[in-house]
Amino acid sequence: MTIYWSSSAEGFFDSRISAQLPLDVVEISSAYREALIAGLQSRKVIVAGPDGYPVLQDTPPPNPDESSTIERAWRDNELARIKWLRERHRDELEMNLDSTISAELFVELLAYIQTLREWPQSRDFPMVMNRPRAPNWINDIVK
Repeated sequence: MTIYWSSSAEGFFDSRISAQLPLDVVEISSAYREALIAGLQSRKVIVAGPDGYPVLQDTPPPNPDESSTIERAWRDNELARIKWLRERHRDELEMNLDSTISAELFVELLAYIQTLREWPQSRDFPMVMNRPRAPNWINDIVK
């Protein structure tokens, strides 16, 4: 087995699987491929060095506009992820059924939803490490 990396394809190729290879492939060891993959998990990117050989490079910081867009999308997805829980609770109450979550947990859910709505106006926006955190019980219920 031979492992290759291509800068034009921005990916790895395995000689056992890939019959056609891009013209710019360079052979690398399996161990080096694993090191590169580990680097990706450390928020680095793989780029071609001067000789075409893949090297790890720090990810450039996103520009503020991109960060804001990313964080707004995260917030919108988070609201969509938990909306059903709020709606189920309200429906259960309207149908005079026992609610799945307690009134206290419902208040926590509403507080989290409000925090998400206010996130873009926060002075800590759009820093990922300062995102609103869901109460643990929400994450246990909503996967």
